[in-house]
Amino acid sequence: ELSSLNFYNQDLLVGELYNESMDSDMVVLSACDTGNGQMFNGEGIQSVSKAFTYAGVPSTVMSLWKVDDKATAILMGSFYKYLNAGKPKDVALKWAKRDYVNSTMDSELKHPYYWSGFVISGNVEPFKVQENHRKWWLSLLIVPLAILFFYRKSKFGK
Repeated sequence: ELSSLNFYNQDLLVGELYNESMDSDMVVLSACDTGNGQMFNGEGIQSVSKAFTYAGVPSTVMSLWKVDDKATAILMGSFYKYLNAGKPKDVALKWAKRDYVNSTMDSELKHPYYWSGFVISGNVEPFKVQENHRKWWLSLLIVPLAILFFYRKSKFGK
């Protein structure tokens, strides 16, 4: 079965993203397994994150396994804080991971499973400060859509 992003009035097959042209600086896919996909000889792994890259998005943050919801919320909040402070994207993610480990009191929750599942691919330069933040906010809208997509996928089977 093909993966899709579910919207109010229609679904968008991930394969359709390969034919799109998106004007967004970054997509954050903070749901489970967004960096994983099917392996094709000569092409590599075909995933949701790769589809956004083909659509012209220069930076993608993705998860490599089933991530914990609470840890993800904490980690992403810190990641956005550092992005907003002008840090390069890779540094923002690294520092967010460090903050998570340092602020978590439960030693079990310090395990890398909870914080190391996210990686960034592509352009890691900091965002340029702009008067119009519309593109930034549109990029962030992808996050709840990705969460909904993977929630529905896991709830209703593959």
